[in-house]
Amino acid sequence: MAVSDGIKAASDAAKDSSDAANGTNSYDAKASNAAKQAASVASEDANAASYAKKAASDSSRVASDAVDAASDASAAKGAASDAKSLSDEAASDAAAGNKAAASTAYDNFWNKVSAASDAAKAGSAAESDAEKYANDAISAAGKATSIANSDAAARANTGSATVPSQAPSNNDQFSHQAAVPSQNEYVGYYTKLATDTIITKHGMYRYSGKKFAKAKKLAYVPKGSVLHVIMIDTSGDTTRFVLRDGSYVTALKSFDKFVSIKAGYRIDTEGTWYISSKKGVYEYTGSKFKHAKRVHYLRKGTVLKVRRVVKVGSITRFQLTNGRYVTAKSTMIKQLKKTHKTFNYTSAKKVHVVNAKGAYQYKSVNFKQGNRVLVVKKGQTLKVRAVVLDGSRSRYQLTNGHYVTANVKFVKINNK
Repeated sequence: MAVSDGIKAASDAAKDSSDAANGTNSYDAKASNAAKQAASVASEDANAASYAKKAASDSSRVASDAVDAASDASAAKGAASDAKSLSDEAASDAAAGNKAAASTAYDNFWNKVSAASDAAKAGSAAESDAEKYANDAISAAGKATSIANSDAAARANTGSATVPSQAPSNNDQFSHQAAVPSQNEYVGYYTKLATDTIITKHGMYRYSGKKFAKAKKLAYVPKGSVLHVIMIDTSGDTTRFVLRDGSYVTALKSFDKFVSIKAGYRIDTEGTWYISSKKGVYEYTGSKFKHAKRVHYLRKGTVLKVRRVVKVGSITRFQLTNGRYVTAKSTMIKQLKKTHKTFNYTSAKKVHVVNAKGAYQYKSVNFKQGNRVLVVKKGQTLKVRAVVLDGSRSRYQLTNGHYVTANVKFVKINNK
């Protein structure tokens, strides 16, 4: 309605100018001013409608994630149920004096609890944000309509082509923003890098491209994760953070915030990480390292399976896939620069020997002849405690304390 009134106002202004052709210059000035103001109103209404459309688009996107997260939350119910059973199992084993079985059951219990917690949080965060963006869309559309109706009513009351002043009132902030589209092209999004690290305020997904589609959806990023950002890219009227690994996440200010990390602490997860400290490191059940939360010692050379980076004060920790935490200090944890195609560097619970001549067990990661303990025949299955390094080559540390090669020509992971 407001755009149509703006065109009518311009037509009326042109008529006034024609009627005043033999009059004074003041009528010419009045007509010219009216035409300019009418065009400004039309432009303003178009920008208001654009803002409403953008807000509605964001609402639809976040609502889609809410549906996905709700599905994850449903799966979490099953995980929670499994966690209770595993907890009972651990307690039963402990009571029976079976420490090894109790420890295994406890580890399984912890993983189930972590999965249930993450899925539940994802559902709650996405649902809350979907509601927020839906309300934003409704509010923006209401403001656009209000502007159009207000301008039309003002012109009707004056009965002329003169339009109201465009100076914004104290309660018309949206009108002021829409009049300056260059300042609001990416409303609610970051457009400049303050630091090279962000922390997530809500759970979100990483994508393989800047246009967020289900086909490009990668891993879920839980709330409180530290991400290494290398640049900001645009996608339509939104912006995206480009991460160090080449993936994309939203640059919505309501989802992320810039943080500073103390020098000397890791902020990346991609690649193969291992313990370089001669003293080794400990695993903890919480990100704040208290002695009561210390649960397991990891020797030098142990390969870590990192899930994400979290922030504690101004420093970082690695959260492992088993839910526990280790330091992310660069003098204690390093990234393996060279890997070998025939060696496996990922963790495993069991491996089986595939070499026709079998494989040796050693009492050290140094595979010299004097450290050989026994020969394992082809087809035999071995239980693995950890993956450790000798230089750039990986070894499996077995539950009996011995070591075997992680060369896939000799042993392979048993997924059964």
